[in-house]
Amino acid sequence: RDARDSRWASWGAAAKAAPVGAQGAAAPAAPAAAATWAAVAAPPPSAAAVEAAESRRWAEAFEVNPKGQVEVKLSGTGLDDAALCLWCEWARPELVKRGAVREFSDRSGWGLARRALILNFSENSIGDEGVKALVTMLTEQVQGVCIRMLFLHKNKLGPASAETLATLIEKLGSSSNRGKNDYRFGAPEELHLSDNRLGKDGIVRILEAAANCGEGSRWPAYPIRIGAKVRPFWLRCENNDRGPGHYQDFINEILPRLEEIRKRNRWRSSVPLVCPEARSNGCTTARCVKQQDQDAPFVHLMCRNMRHPLSAGSGSAAAASTTCPIGGGSRGRSWGACGRSAGSAGGASACWAWSNWRDPQPWTSTGESAGERATASSSWHPNDQKDAEATWDS
Repeated sequence: RDARDSRWASWGAAAKAAPVGAQGAAAPAAPAAAATWAAVAAPPPSAAAVEAAESRRWAEAFEVNPKGQVEVKLSGTGLDDAALCLWCEWARPELVKRGAVREFSDRSGWGLARRALILNFSENSIGDEGVKALVTMLTEQVQGVCIRMLFLHKNKLGPASAETLATLIEKLGSSSNRGKNDYRFGAPEELHLSDNRLGKDGIVRILEAAANCGEGSRWPAYPIRIGAKVRPFWLRCENNDRGPGHYQDFINEILPRLEEIRKRNRWRSSVPLVCPEARSNGCTTARCVKQQDQDAPFVHLMCRNMRHPLSAGSGSAAAASTTCPIGGGSRGRSWGACGRSAGSAGGASACWAWSNWRDPQPWTSTGESAGERATASSSWHPNDQKDAEATWDS
């Protein structure tokens, strides 16, 4: 609605600036101008019409796939916090109608809903408030939720969103939210959070919630058990301001805390709790190479820092001459070729250089100082370059 009001204001400004004819009406000089004036003169759509159009668009985003799962495909649709709050209000009865959730007033059965959910809100402008509204709807306004996949990568999630998502995992992974005849919980099986701003503490909070998920039950919620099949929780957190250092150092730092949580719940495992960088190890979302029979790591964790910010104060001249090392040092592309901004005048740290295993240097820039190179290289590790091209899609 704010966007609509802004368009009306711009139309009104265009009408005032248009030339005035003999009879007091605008006199466009060309067919294109006439079409523009017709749009300005047309009455604005009513609020009810706008809401109806949004409802139609949202309804078209719902789909039941061949596996019987309810998919919501709203990736790259410009959703922000306000729009996601409105969607949550609109979607609750729709999810009930499609069998993906049950109202709390429905006491006809116990356990999970008939259909699992796949929610794709990636590549939007969703922030902490939007995630809070989504989690509130899934945990407090409906019951029987079973999330198969939740895509929130390439949004504007901060540390507050990490706490909210940890709450989602804990509540949907509670002993009261699981299947009747198996140990399948409703907590997400896949959670995609790459390219946000969760921070190191945010990633740790989500991992702690996943390690403790299913507290009070004989079996933990993770690894996921469906019949005789077992698979770890698939968690992608690349490029989330984790800070400097290799990802294996980060895992070694948090591992004692995760082991303490599992031991407190009397959940024993003969395999490592965390399988790092599963995509490069040959693991898939359905199986881990480290699992043994019914024992598997509880999480597949991907948390590489695949980008290095140019330090603030490098100046527009240096930023403009920076080359991206993708494709090798001798074949480095310009920033425009790889779609990355070269930053603005004044030295804003808006451009990112990607490591590449063919180039021994993380990034190069003409005119850089020794301090700038030290800052950018502090978070670089030779092993980070091994998979740079393979993880470009993240």
